[in-house]
Amino acid sequence: ELPLAVGFGISTPEMVNGVANLADGVVVGSAILNAVDKLGDDATTEQRADAVREITAKLCTGLKQSEDAHNQATKLGQVPKEWQGKEFPSPFG
Repeated sequence: ELPLAVGFGISTPEMVNGVANLADGVVVGSAILNAVDKLGDDATTEQRADAVREITAKLCTGLKQSEDAHNQATKLGQVPKEWQGKEFPSPFG
C-alpha cells in the first residue's frame, strides 16, 4: 500500500500521536501558520523562524508510534506497475 498522510487541524502532540499511529505522515500546516500569525505583521524573519522551530519541536514529541500502530505503508519508495516505463511531463516545464 502507498503511504498516507493525514492532517486537518492537527495542533497538539497528542493529536500528532493519534494520527501517527494510523497513517504514515502527519500534516501540521495550519499549526505552523497559526504560530507565525500570532507574532503579528511586524515580526522579524528570525522571530518567525523561531516560532516555526518551537511549534515543530513541540509537535514532534508526539511522533513516537505505539507498538500497535497499523495501516502503515508497505510500498514506500516503489513505483506502481502501471507507471513503470511511462514518462510523465513535468508540471514545471
